[in-house]
Amino acid sequence: MWKEQTDIENEVQALLKSTANGQRSEDRLPTEQDRMLYCLCRPERVLELVYKFLVFDGKVKKVARYQQYFAVQNALNRVS
Repeated sequence: MWKEQTDIENEVQALLKSTANGQRSEDRLPTEQDRMLYCLCRPERVLELVYKFLVFDGKVKKVARYQQYFAVQNALNRVS
């Protein structure tokens, strides 16, 4: 499961309450699945995963896990 290092509860709740394509918003609390999908599927995160964290092993595509992703981010921040 993808785990975010920061608190994203308010962003997920705002996304659930927003109106898109004329659809009514959902009036419910965010589930763990909502939080995970928000963390993993933000456009900037998906692009970064594909561009920097995708490896081809023969014909198999492999994507970094959340531990690897955040470890690389922390290392880059420390080097900078």
